Order: sequence, then structure tokens, then C-alpha cells
Amino acid sequence: MRNTIDNITRGLSNIELRDTLDCVVMTLLDTQNRIRETKDFINNAMELKRRKENKFIEMNNEMLEVLRLEEEAKAKIRALKMKRVSNE
Repeated sequence: MRNTIDNITRGLSNIELRDTLDCVVMTLLDTQNRIRETKDFINNAMELKRRKENKFIEMNNEMLEVLRLEEEAKAKIRALKMKRVSNE
């Protein structure tokens, strides 16, 4: 990219204009790089958010499974108590 900038500005006779154009092009390239970095940062943040949401859903599903098993165990205990009472 540096060579391309030099080729464009080399033909300019006014050194001040050439230096100004060089600064403008370098600033544009810097801005382009910062935009790219910002885009990568945003994409990484969105991926992290998605992973956290998935982890939350996974934990929620695990809690629901524990509650289901607890209710199932309580139902079995009630059934055993009723069976014991009916046998007495």
C-alpha cells in the first residue's frame, strides 16, 4: 500500500500538496483499520453474548430437569406411603 501511495504522489510537483495527500491517505487507511478492528470487537462481543445466553438456557434446562426429578421422587414417596397405609 505504501508503494501505491508513493506512486500516486510521486508525480505531484508541489511537495506540500504531496505531503497533505499522503497524510490524508494514511489517515484513511488508519480509519479503515480501526473500522475493521471495531467490527471484529463487535462480532466477538456478540458471540460472547450468544454463548452466555446459550449457557443460561442450558442451566435453566438443567434446573427444570432437577425440579422434574424432585417432583417424580415426591410422587413415588407419596405412592409408597399410600401403599404402606393400605397394607396396614
